[in-house]
Amino acid sequence: MNKIIIVENSNPIKKRRKRLILLDILTESETSFKERQESYNRFETNNYLDIIEFAKKGYHIVSVGIIGLTNFSNVCQYGFGIKQPKQELYISKINSLKETGTLYPSYCLTILPFRYSTNARMTVNSIDFTNGEGFSREEVVTHITDAINAELTYIKSGNIVFDFRDLGDEMIWYTNVLRNLLIDQFFDINCNIYFYSFNNEEFIDTKEVESYPLVYFESEKKKFEKRKLDRERIIAKEKLEKEKKLEKKRKENEPKFIAHNNKVSLDRNEIQKLEKLTIEKQLKYILESPRPIYFFYSTLEKIIYNKDLSKYSVLIEGIINRFKINEKKKFRILKIKLLEET
Repeated sequence: MNKIIIVENSNPIKKRRKRLILLDILTESETSFKERQESYNRFETNNYLDIIEFAKKGYHIVSVGIIGLTNFSNVCQYGFGIKQPKQELYISKINSLKETGTLYPSYCLTILPFRYSTNARMTVNSIDFTNGEGFSREEVVTHITDAINAELTYIKSGNIVFDFRDLGDEMIWYTNVLRNLLIDQFFDINCNIYFYSFNNEEFIDTKEVESYPLVYFESEKKKFEKRKLDRERIIAKEKLEKEKKLEKKRKENEPKFIAHNNKVSLDRNEIQKLEKLTIEKQLKYILESPRPIYFFYSTLEKIIYNKDLSKYSVLIEGIINRFKINEKKKFRILKIKLLEET
């Protein structure tokens, strides 16, 4: 019967997933924390090179093909002596074929495929061997099953170490698949199965579990809602500031506006009174007024159609002399009409 051993994670993830590893990989039953804790054999590590120690002891290491500053590259380099050029050579075929590959008998190392192209400098997300879909659950089951079968058929070390730490959040998913396979399909194998904790909850004292400090990232939906709310606040603030500026400007211009309206009203009254006078008085008023000639345009337009206008040729000539040389077109036309009448 297999023996499942959970290994303390030297870099536990505390800010990503809300659900904890034991709640995911065990049943949803109302078991106590202590009962869930005791269902594992716990392996506590006191240094960061635990995976390298496992490799040097001849344990069968199973990891995902992600190279660079990763746990996989670390165990390849310092546990098996595989330098990065060779790492790239091995994983390029495994990742592109999307199939599990083992390096036995050269090394007790089995590599699960990673969906993206990866090299020592970076992971190239634009080159996705799964065409943007990622591996399905069935594919992950196949990948992990192939790794277990490599142990049972070829390597036979008696100890398998599954290291999914380079997968980040997906570590939970892969561990779930492994746990289910060990319970349902490989429960009777005589082998020690090691895998890493996601956030080390399993290593916390039962008295401290309620106060375990976990900070979760906001979901994308919450981020979007927050950005939307922030934008609405900015728009409302800008609108309020604009209204304040308009109100300030209105108050500053109010005296000018009132003065302008009063002037327009007085001008209108003056024209109305002028048009009630006789033609002779109108012409005299226009001739003697200090106002510019264009002020009386509407009055003169009406006067030119009077049949008796020729009687007042002297007054009209005086008015014509008040016209400027470069008047607008309509004033030039009015001037011509007045000349015709005289």
